[in-house]
Amino acid sequence: MNGIQETLIGGVAGGSSILVPALGELVGQRAGVVNLGMEGCMLSGALGAYATTVVTGSALVGLLGGLAAGALCGLLHSWLVVMRGADR
Repeated sequence: MNGIQETLIGGVAGGSSILVPALGELVGQRAGVVNLGMEGCMLSGALGAYATTVVTGSALVGLLGGLAAGALCGLLHSWLVVMRGADR
């Protein structure tokens, strides 16, 4: 493989991890909801997955930890915006 092919393959491999959250945000924006905290929730999920994997040594448990951390961050963000009116 030459350098151009490797660059294109790396771009597709690196970009596919952000594809699912981007599609989810697209659906949310089409519904009229703008979530400016999505990147923070993604970051907390990644940090939670890394920390859980390092502590337990299991990638599956790390995946579940990342899902839980991202979900808790999203739940906190939605509660602050909807119930507490933090967007005003």
